[in-house]
Amino acid sequence: MLDRALLARYLRQRAELGERELFLEGCSAEELLAALASSPPPTEWESGTAGEREKPATSSAAARASMLREVLGPLPAGIVGGAARPEVAAPPAGAISLSPALPLSHSAESAQPSPKPSPLQVLGEQARSCTACRLSEGRRSVVFGEGDPAARLVVVGEAPGQEEDRTGRPFVGQAGKLLDLLLMSVGLPRESVYICNTLKCRPPQNRNPLPDELAACSGFLQGQLSAIAPSVLLAVGKFPAQSLVGSEESISRLRGRLFRYRGIPLVVTYHPAFLLRSPQWITTAWEDFQLARKVLDEQA
Repeated sequence: MLDRALLARYLRQRAELGERELFLEGCSAEELLAALASSPPPTEWESGTAGEREKPATSSAAARASMLREVLGPLPAGIVGGAARPEVAAPPAGAISLSPALPLSHSAESAQPSPKPSPLQVLGEQARSCTACRLSEGRRSVVFGEGDPAARLVVVGEAPGQEEDRTGRPFVGQAGKLLDLLLMSVGLPRESVYICNTLKCRPPQNRNPLPDELAACSGFLQGQLSAIAPSVLLAVGKFPAQSLVGSEESISRLRGRLFRYRGIPLVVTYHPAFLLRSPQWITTAWEDFQLARKVLDEQA
């Protein structure tokens, strides 16, 4: 037998909380409506006269049945009584179900596959976890490279310095500022090129790279150049020049000439750090930047 007073109080609480949906067990919706329609007028407790209330008590059976329909909302045809919970349509937006929580399926948006990382991004993640040589033990950052991944000009330096190791970016110290000026002087802003080094980790006290360190990092540089596929390479400094040219000649003998690295035109010049110590060579280096720009224009 239904406790009508308790049921009416419970439904009123659910309605005040804004809930619009109810699952019934043990009786059907029609049986519940019939029971309430035949019940006597609500007591003082049911109607809320024992305390504060927002609405007057419902006195007629028809009004009580109407109130219940308002609480329940439209009754789906599939709702029936019984111990087994029926399958019903999804509730409207904002509805709160009185049934136990069910697992939620992923939304259409979350089900979309994540964008596949580019080969350059994959290579960068591999470099950041690399421990192939001793330089990984004392580094603060892996300085992989930065710039336009579709750049037509790639600048290859030697190794990160102290500021590069701190920030994780190549050529950001005083030498980097001079490099930016030289690039701008031939109409190539920094953001239009890609800049990297032969080594991705800083050697202690900025010493020269060792052969085994260069060998350990060579795969990353080759992978970068393969992924970017630039039109021209500009090697700045002794170690990238000798490594890419495949020669042990000095910069003074290599500069001013055009080489090829795996089919890519290659220009060699002095490292900006050397130019800061020997500014008399800046004009000579500027000629090398002009040569790189000339070859770049011809490739276009």
